[in-house]
Amino acid sequence: MKPIGIIGAGAWGSALAKHVTRLGRSVHVWHKEEAVVQPLKDSAVCYSRSAEHLAACDIILCVVPAQAVRTVMTELKATIAGKTIVICSKGIENSSNMLVSQVINEIEPSIKLAVLSGPNFAKEMMDGKPAGFCLAAQTLSAAQELVDTLKTETFFGVPSIDIIGAQLGGSLKNVIAIGCGMTIGAQLGDNAKAALITLGLAEIKCLGLAMGADEATFSGLSGLGDLVLTCNGPLSRNLSFGINLGKGMTAQDAMAEQKQTTEGYYTAQSAVSLAKQHQVHVPVIQAIHQLLQGEQTLEQTFNNFFKS
Repeated sequence: MKPIGIIGAGAWGSALAKHVTRLGRSVHVWHKEEAVVQPLKDSAVCYSRSAEHLAACDIILCVVPAQAVRTVMTELKATIAGKTIVICSKGIENSSNMLVSQVINEIEPSIKLAVLSGPNFAKEMMDGKPAGFCLAAQTLSAAQELVDTLKTETFFGVPSIDIIGAQLGGSLKNVIAIGCGMTIGAQLGDNAKAALITLGLAEIKCLGLAMGADEATFSGLSGLGDLVLTCNGPLSRNLSFGINLGKGMTAQDAMAEQKQTTEGYYTAQSAVSLAKQHQVHVPVIQAIHQLLQGEQTLEQTFNNFFKS
């Protein structure tokens, strides 16, 4: 069998590399900066700054932050043309408000795109704990084939053709998780957090439908499943970022505390722009964005959460 490629060697990229080795497949991991590589002590994993190793792969997982996708994929364009790229990044490009699939398709239309999304913490994946995922592709048969390729006894997949919904569910939940973290940091209680999750899911669904997603997607693993995990799990970087905001930190100071990319910070801006473009009312997402931009106080943000 051909090796599986991975673009990006952060925590999630390394966890997926470890997962692929459990499939009995070799892995070629492309990384941009030596400092961020988290090498595995496994002979089946090859780390390289050269794109040459990716040329041998027919399936490549894209695990770089959404804001870096355009730069990285442009650099690798000649190597990845015509291959199957499975998007594992969760975010929206700020400069264009485009989904990652739209960015990649614009760079190289010959790529066969798919999206892997769902409630998956990198550390638990690395440890081999049970998890589920949604695999969206352009056809159901293509999605099922990828599910069959990537699944194990502890990592089960559900096929889908909703590439838009799978990406929006995985991206927008990070914004809502920031808000939930704020309720924890401010000690507002579990009732407030549960209400915010409910209101947030409704906003994600409304924006998703306006953008052409399937409503059922948001009740599945890449919708409700991912939202529940990210809004409650202590390993959630977006939740911990929000907790610091709820304690009174500024967005800048809270970002400085984080050691990994907090995608929700960037996604909030694009989500508000997309909601305006599609004429969708998203008061919770709007309130979080305004706090992040320093346009309103913490008290004003909470008032805006629950008056809608």
